[in-house]
Amino acid sequence: FSAADQASGAVRTLGVNVDELKGKLFEVSVASGNLRSQTELLAASYDIASAGFNSAAEISQILAASIDGAVGGMTTMAKVSDAATSVMNAYGMSADQARGLIDGFIQTQNDGKIVVDQYANQIGRLAPIAKAADISIEQLNAAISSITAAGLPVEQTFTGLAMAIQGIMKPTGDAQKIAKEFGFEFNATALKAKGLDGVLMDMKTALHGNKEAMGRMFGSVEALKAVLPLLNDDLVSFNKNLENQENSSGAAAAASLIMSGTVSQALGRVMDGLGNVIRNLDFLGVAFKALLSVVNSFISGFLGLPKWFQVAATSAVALAIAVVAVLPAIGGLIGVFAALKGAAVVAA
Repeated sequence: FSAADQASGAVRTLGVNVDELKGKLFEVSVASGNLRSQTELLAASYDIASAGFNSAAEISQILAASIDGAVGGMTTMAKVSDAATSVMNAYGMSADQARGLIDGFIQTQNDGKIVVDQYANQIGRLAPIAKAADISIEQLNAAISSITAAGLPVEQTFTGLAMAIQGIMKPTGDAQKIAKEFGFEFNATALKAKGLDGVLMDMKTALHGNKEAMGRMFGSVEALKAVLPLLNDDLVSFNKNLENQENSSGAAAAASLIMSGTVSQALGRVMDGLGNVIRNLDFLGVAFKALLSVVNSFISGFLGLPKWFQVAATSAVALAIAVVAVLPAIGGLIGVFAALKGAAVVAA
């Protein structure tokens, strides 16, 4: 009960209707097949409410999707919900878009050399940059999966993409000079009009794929490393992954179904189901807390008594416990001796 009480108190400080939330989260837990308990969902609610989604309906929608994302993405529910709310705030999304968004997370995992746990650690810093450039989350995910699939490590992929987007949004003087000389647009206006893929292909075509020249456009080795995997096959992989993103509905639920069949998940579901049963007996928790209050008052009063009395009383209680424990043993020994004596008489 203590974990649930602590979670309830924390969420209540953010103005959430906890009683309503508990009911909705119980329904979410049961609907998931007990993949996560009501108490776990309640604990995860605080960060979601902190992100501005503080109605019981919004929190339950986000967590329902996050369960599938966590199980299918082999990570924690807290990481998935944190990544989801970060992207949702960056793109101005509502809670009812959470499931589609998390489907995209899983699709990125399916298409790239990346897992949701790694994605969740990085996406919060890249999403606002992409949104400012009018790059959709689907385009961003397609780029991430394509680049990581080509072998660039995850952290370098996110850093490189951020630098590449910023390099186009605010081109250097050298980049502007090259773009003007070769007759293509390389700026925020072009990015918003043609998209990341359009700007990159225009650049590659105009520069005839010259890597040195393209490196000068970005002024960054990290940015070029992220862009080249997209351009090496003329965005074929990117476009395929983008199509996958647009058709990713149900990806999280499908991945969750596969992963929930493992022994560890099955055991977890049993334990979380038992947790839900216990949480349904909240009235026992109220009675238990009242009992604890009485016991605490007794202990406080006892500790306020003179030291000699505490020692004498404690010794008396210990003696009484010892007597109660020893008497059955003494009775047993007497019985054994009586049996032995009877046997000796019979033998004589």
